[in-house]
Amino acid sequence: MSAHPRLTAACKLLFKLALTALALFIVFLKIDLDKTLLIIQKATPLFLLISLFLYVSSKIISALRLNLFFKNEGIDIDFITNLKLYAVGMFYSLFLPAGIGGDGYKAMFIKKNYMAPLKKIIWAILLDRVSGMIVLSFFCMFFFMFTTIEINMAVAIFIGTSVVIILPAFYLIISIFFKNHLSNFMQTTGYSLVVQGMQVVCAYLVLLSLNLQDSFFIYLALFLISSVFAMFPLTIGGVGARELAFILASDFLNFNLDLAIAFSLLIFLINVVSSLPGIFIRVQVEKEPDNLQLT
Repeated sequence: MSAHPRLTAACKLLFKLALTALALFIVFLKIDLDKTLLIIQKATPLFLLISLFLYVSSKIISALRLNLFFKNEGIDIDFITNLKLYAVGMFYSLFLPAGIGGDGYKAMFIKKNYMAPLKKIIWAILLDRVSGMIVLSFFCMFFFMFTTIEINMAVAIFIGTSVVIILPAFYLIISIFFKNHLSNFMQTTGYSLVVQGMQVVCAYLVLLSLNLQDSFFIYLALFLISSVFAMFPLTIGGVGARELAFILASDFLNFNLDLAIAFSLLIFLINVVSSLPGIFIRVQVEKEPDNLQLT
């Protein structure tokens, strides 16, 4: 007999709470909290506002990318509908960690209201995620090449080779296993490059707001690596995961840990602010489902 859904959700929530608490406990042990908060208080608001605008813009482009994957699976959703569902999904992923999550919400809503095949919806969402992860990995390795971190020859060759082959390898996989997505490969990958590029600029502006003078490549490379940590749904809204990545990296690299944690917390705050409108859009979407139509 399967576990009761509410019990399962409660267990997931407790597990995430425990991991989040543990991650934050480790982080707070390693940093000077007063110094970190002082760094945040001195941040330049203008840079943060521009960063927020770029982050929101990157999410709109992410929604465009997801819509292309839907279309490749024969699910033709109009742009406004998809954008609304994407916004609600952001809210669900960040603020309702014990439930089905943002991707699950989008999948079930489309299946329930428009009778779209669940398998096709899941493939579209999964490939959208993979496309983002591939480009994120590309940016991680690319920025790592420009840091002043000393690495051995084998690691340097691996990183350099990976930067060259990762996108062609992804194209080859799509051409073999997902031919219906091949015609839009350049467009979806282009969207992924733009999205990740905008988020790198967003992170750069946050660093500028904190008055960082040098070592930008190290912080940006760490930001990208920590973003991979945050993508795994092990903590609530990724809280603690990104910061823990900085803590682990501090054992091998030389950088200002208090500033790095302040940087990470501001990135999370930008994510929170950009996700909040999803609750209002959710009310509208679920109140008037007939206004959302597959074309």
